[in-house]
Amino acid sequence: MTAPLLLPSVHFEVSKVMKARIRIYDQLPDHYKSYYVDGATIYYVDGPFGCYFTQEIRNEDWSVLWFQSFIKSSSFAIYPCASLPAVVFYCGIQGSLSGYLNGVGRLLLKEAQYSIFYMPKSVVSVKLFRGAYDGVFLSLSKPFLEGFASKYESLKDVYNSYLEEAIEGQLLKAHQLGSTAWTLLSEMRARVHKAPADRFFFLDNHIRELLFGYLTSSPTTLRNVSDPVMTVSAVYTEQVRKAAKYMEENYDRELTIPEIAKIINMGYSSFIQAFKKEYDLAPHQFLKKCRLQKALLLLEETNEKIISVSIAVGYNNPSHFIKVFTKYFGISPFSYRNKRKRNLEKG
Repeated sequence: MTAPLLLPSVHFEVSKVMKARIRIYDQLPDHYKSYYVDGATIYYVDGPFGCYFTQEIRNEDWSVLWFQSFIKSSSFAIYPCASLPAVVFYCGIQGSLSGYLNGVGRLLLKEAQYSIFYMPKSVVSVKLFRGAYDGVFLSLSKPFLEGFASKYESLKDVYNSYLEEAIEGQLLKAHQLGSTAWTLLSEMRARVHKAPADRFFFLDNHIRELLFGYLTSSPTTLRNVSDPVMTVSAVYTEQVRKAAKYMEENYDRELTIPEIAKIINMGYSSFIQAFKKEYDLAPHQFLKKCRLQKALLLLEETNEKIISVSIAVGYNNPSHFIKVFTKYFGISPFSYRNKRKRNLEKG
């Protein structure tokens, strides 16, 4: 899948003097194969300072860029750049990045923390010292961010700068990577070896989980006009209620649970868990309940054929509808309608 140019691409450059002394490859050497990310575009740079490499997977909504460097000189300057102004979500796995961001001043991206910063097209400088560095840079598109920015006050200024393509950068507060974030980051690298369609779905869910976790990691990041301080639990409740309402209003469509999770900007696993906690039903069970209850009304109040009732409540396969209905109510749609008619005639 080729992403449009509207999604910024973060890359790393070296000084003009160093450019003449580096070698660039599109594969990893054997001794770094343990870092290999299946399906990613590789950019490996080797020089007198040591080496660094990036591996990127991207679609129209986001770019995931894994960054590793192994520095053997006492210090080395590297320049993260964006093809367009970018909102970057950085997760530091190993080593702290110290540099300068125009508009912010000193930029410190610490190990075991994650943060969001707006990076204008102008060059950002970062100094690396002897040692190993490992991190993940997530570039997020404007449509992708819009859904989150509408809910979280802390993200609105960064998002507005993105829309305006401001000259100066911005930096949101960093938070410690919790156990959930560590697990998500580990899975993103280790379990991404899937078919392309599944790979993008897998990464999309994990990115949403990470971003949601960051935005709910402190009460001060959850400010909006109607509710000055919201807890993580309250945010989950609000989101799953929106999902329930969406299912109640769109039961006649071919809905999928991953699609619903994406609409409300929640990761798949968080959505499943939060929904069960709120309704004592899994989302697919709730959707089935909505459809079958509507089917009952149609059988009672109309003379529509069973095939028409099936399609009207979101089941395009009438045989499957009959099977699901019979298992749920213990009676087939035909028998239910006939039994109700007999009861009405007796009454």
